[in-house]
Amino acid sequence: MKTVKKVFLPLTALMVTLMISFTTFAETGETSNGNANETKKVLMVTATEVFRHASIDDAHEVMPQLADEHGFEIDITEDVVLLNADNLANYDVLAFVNTTGELPISDQQKEDILNFIESGNGFFGVHAATDTFYEWAEYGELTGAYFEEHPWTEEVTFNVEQGDHPSTEHLDSTYTQLEEVYLFQDNPRYNDKHILMSLNMDSVDGEAHEDHPTAWVDEIGKGRMFYTALGHHPETWYKEDFQQHLLGGLQYAWGDSDYDASEPTPEPNLDTKGMAKHVGDLKDDGEFDSDEAVHSLTLHLTAVSHYENQGEATKVNQHMEGFKDLLNHQLDNDLITEKAFDILTAQSDAVIQNWDE
Repeated sequence: MKTVKKVFLPLTALMVTLMISFTTFAETGETSNGNANETKKVLMVTATEVFRHASIDDAHEVMPQLADEHGFEIDITEDVVLLNADNLANYDVLAFVNTTGELPISDQQKEDILNFIESGNGFFGVHAATDTFYEWAEYGELTGAYFEEHPWTEEVTFNVEQGDHPSTEHLDSTYTQLEEVYLFQDNPRYNDKHILMSLNMDSVDGEAHEDHPTAWVDEIGKGRMFYTALGHHPETWYKEDFQQHLLGGLQYAWGDSDYDASEPTPEPNLDTKGMAKHVGDLKDDGEFDSDEAVHSLTLHLTAVSHYENQGEATKVNQHMEGFKDLLNHQLDNDLITEKAFDILTAQSDAVIQNWDE
């Protein structure tokens, strides 16, 4: 369980959480909610029920500046009453920036939010947006993950897996910055999200086989979602690379990008040794009916690793197809959960894809 941190804000910082509206006037093309040549409009929510990030104040300052410079409109609010169908109809993107906890909205408002996105609009989440609405399962499906812990708060490196997305195209293949690194209850890669960036495990003291996505996108009905786990520290909000990361995410969310995020991304550099360690993690999580089921999977993967070491792609792929057959057998006989089955099947496909290339 995560530890709830305490933070004390001056009265002026709390007063700024009233409705703040910043408007710029620029023609940016057709919007989901209007006609051609209308300005894109973003509703940014920074309401919190538990921990409140100091960087919210910086987001309040930076986001209107970006709107002014890049020709979109942004309204910033702490008033969750505004999360209703009538008000959302005025916007192209709903942005949750460092929100936390169970925000006090009704079931109808939750339905309104999902309908807003699925009908062709965008969701844009920053950092603690995944530390929000734990009791609303559909929200977790939308974001792709819930926050679990942050074991590293230091300068770390992230791998840019997809460098052709508007939010990452300005970055090199790796990106280093001071960050509070979020780890998640479930891996969004195996919740069908299209991963853009992930933690470089060489930059922290974790296990090499671990996979921790950092930013991702997805298509939600006719709409789109973007999430980045970056943005904890106040100084991050003034970095040009981070601001461009946000702008690219907004561009995708409001539909100005033809980027195809319909397919999840395979875990890079995955091999059977890494898969065997994943099997062990799934065992620890109680995803198997018996130790025998775990043993048969790891034994099969150990055999395949010999062909990997010999560089025999044909035999690797042939035996990985056999591994998938074994997974199907275990699922049919209730020896493995559907969650573990889906993860290991996707990983099997990733290994096969790596060897096909």
